[in-house]
Amino acid sequence: MKLITAPTKSQQIADIIENEINAGILPRGSRLYSMRNLTEKFSVSIAVINSAYNILEKKKLIYRHGGKGTYVSKDAGKKQKIFGLITTWSQRHPEGYFESLFKAAEDNDCVVIPMSVNPNSWQAGVKRMLTQNPTVVLVDLDAEHFSLKLILESMENLPVCFVNRWEWTEAKSQYGVFTDYYGMVTDGVGRLRDNGHKRIAFLGHKPEPLPFLRQELDMCATHFGLTCPSYEFEYLCFEDFQNNPDRVKRIFENDDYPTAIIARADSIIPNFVSQLHTKYPHIKELELIGGFNTLWSHMPGMEFDSYAIDFEKMWTLALNKFTGDKPKIEICLPHLDSVKDRKLEQLSVNF
Repeated sequence: MKLITAPTKSQQIADIIENEINAGILPRGSRLYSMRNLTEKFSVSIAVINSAYNILEKKKLIYRHGGKGTYVSKDAGKKQKIFGLITTWSQRHPEGYFESLFKAAEDNDCVVIPMSVNPNSWQAGVKRMLTQNPTVVLVDLDAEHFSLKLILESMENLPVCFVNRWEWTEAKSQYGVFTDYYGMVTDGVGRLRDNGHKRIAFLGHKPEPLPFLRQELDMCATHFGLTCPSYEFEYLCFEDFQNNPDRVKRIFENDDYPTAIIARADSIIPNFVSQLHTKYPHIKELELIGGFNTLWSHMPGMEFDSYAIDFEKMWTLALNKFTGDKPKIEICLPHLDSVKDRKLEQLSVNF
C-alpha cells in the first residue's frame, strides 16, 4: 500500500485500522496486528506504527497489555446513543422526573438532551434540540396544546418514542412507554367501592373532561356497570367553587354526598377538600385517592393514598426501546403509596 509522505503516515494507518474496527473486521476484544506485521504491510518504521497506535489509544479504540500485545477495546466502535426529549415538564416538578431520566441515561450509557417547551414556542425548541443530532426523540406532550401531526412532521423522520402519556384520540404511535392512568383510576375506584363507598366523585383539571379523559372515565365507569357523570360516579373540576358553584352545591349540599374523591393528580385535592369542609360543615371525613404529585398526599393533616409513578422504570424502558426484540408499546402501572403503609413504616422506624 502506497502512503503519502510523513508526517501523515501514522494518521493514515490509524484511520485504516479504525475503519476496520468499525466495520467489524477487527472485533472488539480481539488482538491487534503486531507492529512488525504492520511495518511490513505499510513499509514504514516501528516509530510510525507506534505513533498510529498512540492515536488509536487516545481515542480509546485500543489498549496495550504489557507483554501480551495490543487489543481492540471492548467498547470500540460503539456510538453513544443520543436521545432528545420534548416535554412540557420543567425542573420545578417534584416527582424526580428529570433526576430519574438522567440516572437512567447514565446507567444505559447514553446522552439525553431535554427541551422544556410551551405551546407558543415549541417548534423553535424542537429545532434547537435537533441541532444536537439526536438518534431518537422522546415526546411527552399533551393533546390540548400540541398537534400530533405537527409533532411528527417536525422530527425530520427521526425515530420517535412517546412517553408517560398519550392524550390524542388517534391510535397510539408506533413506539411508546406509557403510564397507565386509566388503570390507576380504575384500580382506585375499585378500592373505594370495596371500602363501601356508594358515591364517588372524580376531580379533574377542566370544567369538563377533555376527549381522552372522557374516554377513560367512560371505560372506567363501564367496567363497574356505571356511567359518568351519574349519581354513583360524579365529575367535578377543582375550580368549580369559583366557576361552577351550582355543580358543587348539587352534589354536596345534601346528606347523601359522595364520600370519596379520586383524582389523577394529588395537587388539586387539598384545596378543593378544604373549601368543601368550609362551605359544607356537615361533610364528614372523605376518603381520598390521588396520583402523580405525591408530595401533596404527605401533608400533615391531609394525608391520603396516592399512586406513585416509577419514572426510572419508564425512562429505562424508553431508552432501551430500539435495542433488541422489544415490544413497540409498553405500559407502566403506578404503584399505590398508602397512608396505612406509611404509618406501618413509621412505626417500624420508631421501634
